[in-house]
Amino acid sequence: MGVVDLQRETPFAARLPLPDERLVYWTVLDADFRRVPIVDDYLFSLARSGRAENTGKAYARDVTIFLRWCDSRRRSWLDPSALDDFQAFLLIDPARHGRGPRSETTANRLLTAVRGLLRFAVEAGHLPRAVLGRLYSVKDYRFLPVEARGDRPITDERLSPRHHLPAPLQSEPPKVISETRFVGMLRAARSNRDRLLLSVMHDCGLRVGEALGLRRDDVHFLEDSQALGCEFEGPHLHVRRRRNTNGAVAKSRQSRTVPAPPEVVEWYGLYLLERDRVPAARRSAYLFVNLDPPEGEPMRYRNVWELVGRLGRAAGIPMTVSPHTLRHCYGTSLADAERPIDVIAALMGHSSLRSTMVYLHPSRERRRAAVAHMAGVRNLARGTR
Repeated sequence: MGVVDLQRETPFAARLPLPDERLVYWTVLDADFRRVPIVDDYLFSLARSGRAENTGKAYARDVTIFLRWCDSRRRSWLDPSALDDFQAFLLIDPARHGRGPRSETTANRLLTAVRGLLRFAVEAGHLPRAVLGRLYSVKDYRFLPVEARGDRPITDERLSPRHHLPAPLQSEPPKVISETRFVGMLRAARSNRDRLLLSVMHDCGLRVGEALGLRRDDVHFLEDSQALGCEFEGPHLHVRRRRNTNGAVAKSRQSRTVPAPPEVVEWYGLYLLERDRVPAARRSAYLFVNLDPPEGEPMRYRNVWELVGRLGRAAGIPMTVSPHTLRHCYGTSLADAERPIDVIAALMGHSSLRSTMVYLHPSRERRRAAVAHMAGVRNLARGTR
């Protein structure tokens, strides 16, 4: 069965294989190691819809917290009013490790998972449709002025979650590492495959699931790829959402093309020399594969997380380095180079500019330069020096 993450409390999250597929999904088991009805169907549907394994894992753990809370209060999780009390509980309950109450962001993540479960129960016929009115309020655009309504049709409506806490705006930029630190990670890597993987995340901004889902035919590193049926000029990568045997999933449903800098092209050429010496790896359609047993198998999430963490420690970086840290470096570099926000969003595969806004934190040097520039303009206008 492959149960992992077993905890003393029940129910608990577990990792199970998908039937007739070389994939896994996360579900919830009770004290007797039985799948929790409806909850299992919900989490199974998330996996079959193409969600990444880590996303399913997060949903399973969040739902588990809700189910434990219901058990402790002898409440049925199918009771829609339980979600009202659960939201209040999240604001006062201390999180683990003594870090105080959960943040609004964490609470909203939990509420999203539970709300999705209840909505699934409605769609599956386990709860009446009237429950949707307890979960969502309807926002009607019909009475908005034309200027505010934009291109929306007069009859357009949208559902707004009732259980949602206003999250504070992010005041601090994402944590990144310097270029010198990143070079230290490259030097600590044991293979050119690992160096290419680091560079794809750091210098192209790919998410770990996007990198692990790359195929050989997604790599167009010629100056002219028209012979491959591609009109995009210069070296680039095609990021596509597809189902992969290693569980890797591109977060965005929209495909995108990402230009590749010279260092990525160079690491790719060196990696091919390593790869071609391993017959099983040479035959694989995946880009990032195991060069040691099991040879030729595509790398998995846990491989990359362990690799990046180990290389960060080997490079003497005091903070914990994750694959997303490298992606943050890419977004921050684009913002520091004063690239337009729509360009940054397109390169990073953001569906909303709100995701891109976290990188628009001007550095102290840029803020000082802006003040100095304004002082120079004023002095020029006043005829002073």
